[in-house]
Amino acid sequence: FNFGGKVIVWGGHPGCDIVTGAILDPVANSWTPIATTPASITAGCNNVYWTGSKLVVWGSFAEGDNTPFSGGAVYDPATNIWAEIPAVGGPGPRDLPILLADDAHLIVWGGDARTDPHADAPKITSLHDGGIYDFASETWAPLADSSQRLPTFEPSGSLIGGGVAFVWGGVDFDSHPFGTLPPARGGGIDIASGKWTEVPVT
Repeated sequence: FNFGGKVIVWGGHPGCDIVTGAILDPVANSWTPIATTPASITAGCNNVYWTGSKLVVWGSFAEGDNTPFSGGAVYDPATNIWAEIPAVGGPGPRDLPILLADDAHLIVWGGDARTDPHADAPKITSLHDGGIYDFASETWAPLADSSQRLPTFEPSGSLIGGGVAFVWGGVDFDSHPFGTLPPARGGGIDIASGKWTEVPVT
């Protein structure tokens, strides 16, 4: 991630268990370690989002035993400080939800759950819910599904300004077997109210 001409490197393999990082200053040709990750971030395949000024980490997936986790933190590279994001009141554990964030809010929506995560072939269930986290008040608000029941596994999305987020595409394991794609569709989220607006597909 690019931060004022510096490069932020955090997390990764092997085994998705790396939760450390550093910031490279290419002018000084030197690295600065990122502060120790708080306990609210679990070692695993973490979901990460860069707001343009802060690094948001929420939820993870333990590679090897298929166990998802919730909880996370936001990192401010200007101060080298992490602020925990509580799991209490937020979305339940899930694998590969969509994360969207700015300096005011974090949106977590969709993803999948596994009814028997330790099985060789766990049952995958799409999750049609999520939450909106307010960084200032440190509280979660629930985010329900849209009326058109959008696909929830690895959709694309962005914050488009004016307090609106946009979600498009993805896969729904409940109605489409693995390896098949549902019809493309999406929706807009009003961050203040948590309400969806349907987006036409043609």
